[in-house]
Order: sequence, then structure tokens, then C-alpha cells
Amino acid sequence: MKTTLILTAMLIVVWHPLIVVSQDEETDAPESGVVIISPDKPAEGTEGEPKPEPEEKFTEVMVPVPIPKRDTPPGEQVPIGSVVAWLKSMPGTPALPDGWVECNGQTVELSGSPYQGRTVPNLNGANEEPQRFLRGSTASGAEGGKETHDHGPSLVQRTGDRRVNVGARRPVKHLPPYYEVTWIMRVR
Repeated sequence: MKTTLILTAMLIVVWHPLIVVSQDEETDAPESGVVIISPDKPAEGTEGEPKPEPEEKFTEVMVPVPIPKRDTPPGEQVPIGSVVAWLKSMPGTPALPDGWVECNGQTVELSGSPYQGRTVPNLNGANEEPQRFLRGSTASGAEGGKETHDHGPSLVQRTGDRRVNVGARRPVKHLPPYYEVTWIMRVR
């Protein structure tokens, strides 16, 4: 029982780090509440007497948790130049926010953008170009990889003094299971 209570308290602290806010503290932020269930303290025995076992009795305590204020809209909290996966075709997805473009290789024509007049990467495969996976690096912009690669040994057949390559190589494509997203980039 104690282990369960300790794990529950640890999860609450991890998920809600603002719980340690004093109830007396005033805040302009709207409040949310978290119910913390803790066992009632058992009566303490006198010296030499064993402490009585606690009953399974619990007390609920409502602790106010302030919701932090946002000075900027959520779409502006991502750095300019960020590339983000967007579920464009999922029902209920709102339109692309102002300052964002799809990564379709188009030229940015958005006043106030540091990318004004520049071409964004074509990651989505627009205009019959290949779609791209993203790979981490200390610098950005390099491209690599191949659409196909060869499998199989190269067989050499000898005919007298001559060697004839009769290889079994053939180009193949290997694409791991995937889920398609639309890559978007913040440009302003």
C-alpha cells in the first residue's frame, strides 16, 4: 500500500511540477486542481509500545496548480527555420498558421521573413521529386542516399581466355514501413 502511494506521489510530482506552489501564493493565472490522496496519520504509541497499524483511511487534499501564461502564441514558440511534421490530411486539422509554409521547394514570398526570396527544401516530393527522410547532423542542407541499390553477387564466367560478367545484380528498392506526414517550415 505504501509503495503504491509513493509511486502515485512521484508520478504527480513528475507530471505536475508546479504542485509545490503554496496555497497562499496569489497568481493571475487560472488554476487547475490536482487531488492528492494521502493516508491519515496513525496515532502514535507511547515509548516502548508498538505503534498501531494504520487503517486504510485516506484524506483528499485539493492543491491549486497555476497554469502558466503564454506571452506568445504556440506557433511562434518554435524557432524560425524549424521543420515540423504536420498531419495535413487528418480530418479536423486546421489550416497552416501564418508564418509557416509546406516544404515543397517553393520560393518564400512573405514580407518580414529572413528567407524572403529563398527556396525552401522540397521534402514532401512535390513536382515528381523524391520524398525525403530527415537525418540529424551538426549542419543542415546536405542531401544523400540513393533511390535504389544493388543486391546479389557479381558472377564471372570464364570462356577460354576471356571473362564474361553474367552478374545477378539488379537494382532494388527497400523502403521500411512508414507513415506519411507533410513537412512544414516556420519562415517568419
